[in-house]
Amino acid sequence: EILLHLPNPLQQEEKITHLLSESLKLCKNEGMRPQQSHGYVVLGKLYHLQGDTKKTEHFFARAYGLYVEMGMFFYSSKLRAYCQNHLQLTEILEKPPLKTP
Repeated sequence: EILLHLPNPLQQEEKITHLLSESLKLCKNEGMRPQQSHGYVVLGKLYHLQGDTKKTEHFFARAYGLYVEMGMFFYSSKLRAYCQNHLQLTEILEKPPLKTP
């Protein structure tokens, strides 16, 4: 998530996406589900900065689903608050949480 706080994260989008994708693969392979869900949130935020609502919705829904499955209600409520503060994202969490494969 630190990468999103760089001066111009969208100019380094390819690098950030690559690092996050590699991190997510590692988390998935090692069964690190909490870190995996956090990675989905960061990817969702990156796509939100880009204005790509479809990808934002996809990754936020995956993260939310994992948070709920794991009982990580602090983080699911943080994600819910983030989505509610950005009006175009409020419908994401009204759907049932996505299960991750």
